[in-house]
Parts: sequence; structure tokens; C-alpha cells
Amino acid sequence: MRKVGIVVIFMSLFLISSLAFCQGLGGFRSEPSGFRGIEWGTDISKLKNNLKYVRSEEKDVRVYVRNKDELKIGKAQVKTIEYKFWTGFGKYGAEPEIFYAVYIETEGKENWKNLKEAAFDLFGKGTDLGNESYGWRGKKTSITMLYNPPTGMLLMDDIEIGDIRSSIKKQTEKEKTLKEKGF
Repeated sequence: MRKVGIVVIFMSLFLISSLAFCQGLGGFRSEPSGFRGIEWGTDISKLKNNLKYVRSEEKDVRVYVRNKDELKIGKAQVKTIEYKFWTGFGKYGAEPEIFYAVYIETEGKENWKNLKEAAFDLFGKGTDLGNESYGWRGKKTSITMLYNPPTGMLLMDDIEIGDIRSSIKKQTEKEKTLKEKGF
């Protein structure tokens, strides 16, 4: 139950920070185009033997962990690294599962500080969003970090795929509302 609450807080922060990104967050010293050798948009069929399915999120996202993934970033020992794959356009056309985001979670203040240090060293300081949260936005990638004791989180995602997902969600919600009203 606590993890669900933390994820809700994180996702709320992510949405708020997404609005801040529209205002212009700090860019990257070095912008990633994926994570650990997997480029954004990579079809899961190229990675299937290296991944283990964990769960689905919403209808269009499947979460995997990597076999033999090193749960360490810089000096931080991380609790989990989850690779998120978008299952495509649904009724707008069948698409393969493609890599669009990575979610990293730490446990404890020391691991959070070490993850933050590793991120700052690689990406630059980004924008301080307050309350131990930070954000970066480049041309292809956005990153949001948050510390909510005792858990730290980092979400890195592909901007283009995120925008497409949001657009499809809005269209689907409009169609649902029209249908409910008899149109």
C-alpha cells in the first residue's frame, strides 16, 4: 500500500514537472537517448531473451526487469530498475512493444544522495523543483528525480513517445465521453 502511495506522489510530481518542462527546464550536460545501451523506441523482440516480464501498467504499458542487471548506478545501490515498453497505438494501428521509459528506485538517504550525485555528474544539475526533486528536459529525453523518505526515484523517458501516448489518451477520453453522451 505504501509503495502505491509513493508511486502516486511520484507520478503527480512527474505531471507537475511536465508542465514545468513546457516552461523550460534546464537542459542536459549530456542527454541520453535511452538507458544502458537500449535506445528509445527499440522493439522488444530484439531484447526478449534479456528481459523478464513483471506487470502491466494501464492498458498500453508493460514493465520488465533485465536479467542480470547490475542494481548499481555510480555509488548508489538501487532497489529496482524497471524497463517500460509501450504496446503501441491500440485501435489506431498495431505496433510492437517499444522501449520508452526506465524507472529506478533507491532505498535510504545515502543511496538517494549517491544516485543524485551520479545523475548530476552525468547530466548536469538540471532544475531544482524543490523538496528534493529535480528535472531535466532535452530534445529527446526527460528525467524527473524525487526523494520521498526513505525512497528515492528517477524516471527517464522518451519525450516523443510520451507525447504520442498523451495524445492518444486524450482522444480516447473524448471518444468515451461522446459515447457516454450518446454521440
